[in-house]
Amino acid sequence: MSGPVIGILQLARFGDLIQTSPLIQRLRATHPDARLSLLVDARNAPVAKMLADIDEVLPLPVGQLPYDPHATLSDRFRALRDWLRPVLERDPFDTLITLNMDPFTGALAELLPARERRGPRPRRVVPAPHRYLAVATQDRTFNPIHLSEVWAAYTGFSGPVPEPQIQNYQLGTGFALDTRSSSLSSMKIKRFAVNLGAKAAGRRPPWEKLAEIVAGLLARSDAEIVLLGLPEDRDTASSLIQSLPDNQRDRITDLTGATAISDLPGVLSACDVLISSDTGTLQLAAATKTPCVGLFMAGANPVETGPYLNGAVAVVRRNTLEFNENQRDDLHGLPVQTIVRLASALADGDEPQRSLIDANNAFAVLVARPDDVGLCYAPLAGTERVPLGQGQRWTPYLRWLIHGEAALGTANVPNDAFLSDEQRGVLAKLMTNPGTAFPGEERWLGTIVQAFVGETAALLTETSSAVQQRMGIQA
Repeated sequence: MSGPVIGILQLARFGDLIQTSPLIQRLRATHPDARLSLLVDARNAPVAKMLADIDEVLPLPVGQLPYDPHATLSDRFRALRDWLRPVLERDPFDTLITLNMDPFTGALAELLPARERRGPRPRRVVPAPHRYLAVATQDRTFNPIHLSEVWAAYTGFSGPVPEPQIQNYQLGTGFALDTRSSSLSSMKIKRFAVNLGAKAAGRRPPWEKLAEIVAGLLARSDAEIVLLGLPEDRDTASSLIQSLPDNQRDRITDLTGATAISDLPGVLSACDVLISSDTGTLQLAAATKTPCVGLFMAGANPVETGPYLNGAVAVVRRNTLEFNENQRDDLHGLPVQTIVRLASALADGDEPQRSLIDANNAFAVLVARPDDVGLCYAPLAGTERVPLGQGQRWTPYLRWLIHGEAALGTANVPNDAFLSDEQRGVLAKLMTNPGTAFPGEERWLGTIVQAFVGETAALLTETSSAVQQRMGIQA
């Protein structure tokens, strides 16, 4: 390729790497002749190599970085340069996009040769996407914008944010999941993958709850189950299988600890639905377009990081934000039959319906739906109030800040105006009263307004009619 060389520095973990795919696809669409290089933690290189539109994966051995706590700052700098030498000896990137905001990645990005840099940099004004992340997620009850959409903003707005995508040949890999039960040989099989594993203790569901879900699915005469997980989940899988009646066990394929990451796309694409907690496997299912039901607890928030897939279902503990990923959750009150009905509907190609869910005080059901800019998670029960994404009515304003005005399509403009008079009044109040004395939503919004003072002030100088004219909206 003779076009520019664009580097994307993404040192986050498995699931975040999958959620970088929309940014990569946008870069390919806007720079078709570019060479796209993805710099990742070497431990995630197999995942990076799956992603569509990437020309080169540059693995960085982050886990092997030499560190001497007694070394001087200059000695540490030299050690970092030596560690980076294979990358430093390359020709400079024409553009380097940094997606992580921690000090280590910031120092690393400054050492990498590049003619243009995007993303957070030490001692520089933080660009709009990461500035938004830094302030909006201080109270995660209100943030309505998905992480994939925020990262994709570094390309400039060029149409709706796409769903994650992996290279097509990856879907042909993996295990052959042949039907082993002769009783099912004459009917169309519905295959449900159930993921047992998660590295964080709080994201690892109790096997007893998963066994209830599996038993409910196997009540269908056409159902087969594929168990997925890490090597340490083999005993869990064995306990789950042994808890089931003998006549159901022959419809279970146990792949826990038997699949490499490179096998997962083929396995997932051979299944009709995946049920999993918030893990990299759940995010990978979105990239294979496999319908999924995600279980969100222990701090996991589907509004921010749920599978970026139209129709993805999230069953989320209402007080998930009160916990962290290392706190075990017994999933008391988990709506097992609701999950079974939702997974069955997805396997049959049906849209999830409100009638499928039971009233539940502990968990809520959200579903991902597209609009003109990206995907948003909203309650399946319509008007049900869920303590996540509560700042949704401010989405047009927030997208104005993150993407610029070109991102606002008419479908995102409430009541034929960019902002209502009431909303403009709230923003004006928060501009002139930067204190934190306001409650709830206004406290959260106030931190954003103060982080985007110039942008908000410019917006408030315009009349509604002027904004409508600029956005091409008919009064």
